[in-house]
Amino acid sequence: MANNQVFKLYDFSGGLNEIGENIHLKKGETPYCKNVVFDELGAMVKRQGYQSVLDTSLAAGEQIDGLYIYHESNGERHMIAVAAGTLYEIDEDNKTSIVLEYAGGTPVNDLTDTDYVGFTTWGNRCYITNGKDPVMEYDGTEVVKWDSAMPKGKYITSHKNMIFWAGNDNSPSEVFFSEIAPPAGSPGDYGSIGVQTDDGDRIMNIIKQQDNLVTFKSDSIHVLYGSSESNFVLREVQPTIGTVAPKSVVNFQNTLFFLYRDGIYTFDGTNTQIISTKITPTINKFNNPKKCAGAIEGQKYYLAYSDGIVGSPNEKVLIFSLIHNSWSRFENYPAAMFNNFDGSQDGARNMEELYFGSSKTGQIYIANQGYADDGDNIQVEYRTKHFNLDAVEIIKTFRHIMVDNLTVGSFKLIYDVDKGFNTGSFRIEGLEANPESLWDANNWDELIWAGDSKPHLFGSPLRPGTYGRNIRFVINEDSQNVLKLYGINLNFRPRRKRMNR
Repeated sequence: MANNQVFKLYDFSGGLNEIGENIHLKKGETPYCKNVVFDELGAMVKRQGYQSVLDTSLAAGEQIDGLYIYHESNGERHMIAVAAGTLYEIDEDNKTSIVLEYAGGTPVNDLTDTDYVGFTTWGNRCYITNGKDPVMEYDGTEVVKWDSAMPKGKYITSHKNMIFWAGNDNSPSEVFFSEIAPPAGSPGDYGSIGVQTDDGDRIMNIIKQQDNLVTFKSDSIHVLYGSSESNFVLREVQPTIGTVAPKSVVNFQNTLFFLYRDGIYTFDGTNTQIISTKITPTINKFNNPKKCAGAIEGQKYYLAYSDGIVGSPNEKVLIFSLIHNSWSRFENYPAAMFNNFDGSQDGARNMEELYFGSSKTGQIYIANQGYADDGDNIQVEYRTKHFNLDAVEIIKTFRHIMVDNLTVGSFKLIYDVDKGFNTGSFRIEGLEANPESLWDANNWDELIWAGDSKPHLFGSPLRPGTYGRNIRFVINEDSQNVLKLYGINLNFRPRRKRMNR
């Protein structure tokens, strides 16, 4: 027993690394994972699920094109959604929806059907744009359209007590702005700013950052400084990087996240930095970047995408942990539009509430609810790298596997020696699944992995003769239960005997 050694894996937070060969992967990185996140201590945690908000979807077989939460100054809250050219308000308590109306009682169901609807809040009014119809205002009671002679726009935000909008088909490099404190139903005496109008590029989004307004084009980033038309100064801050995905642009604590052609970047107002190098193979599979939609939840950036056939709807989400600077991936997550994709331009980020509109069914979902996807099981899979332990040339005898005593939930632990040469699995039951179970009172594959006064004896023995040069672990779980795994211990003994296969 003197030669026995223990390998410990106590931190999974390195996240996805799809570009490193096995030897270059760090201990806590994974070449593949789905439906997991990492907590502050680096534990692998099953993601939470989502629940439908409505009893009946807004538009069967259609995606949600716009989703926003608008708060009146008296605190009254309105969830607004757009699907198939109709503007709805959602009653979450009764799980129903109504079609909003123009002044006079005409329903707002005559909008051009587009794949992007922008929102912002200013002056106790919600402003709505889709790039095709006149800008609209909603005051909590009725909808008013601006005069059709006013420039239309697709992207909109409030800034310096003005309304800014852009994305006009006839003036694709123009940012328009209202007068200060515009009157209801109109931008008042509006103006415009040309953003490098001769570069053949077009504006892809506008968003506030700190005290400035940032304009994204496809291949450049521009910042507008100043507080009024009299002192506006526009500067091209990044001449070679922009965004190809308007819905990907999100502001989190004055750092902007966005998708460009070769990856996901951040922008701090001066510099850009790519953060997606380790998941480049996934980025390269995006079939329609314009559909990608971003959001912030807690300390995580979400980016919904599709990697199926060209034109297929979003059904997966990449998650970037700002705590660990690492990536994971959700599947079966059909998000066409998040409610806070644009940073919630009223500055509140919607009180930490995360909703998304379906890319497939016209349904709206509330995220982070329990451990089921609207009644369906969440399937978890996490694969470690192949661990060489002492050295790749040394043959090891693998003796016991121990799962950390803080494990919660039930799952299958698979071990794989020398890439399929010798495999096996154990069913692991966490302490909280059955708190009355005790050590030495269960079969090995029914073991409750709780604390024990004899840790040197604690663990599930591998079959005699389980030896090889490397080993990896796969964690599988498919249920509506919680799963949290803090670590894996492996007891092994180096041996000099040559293997014959």
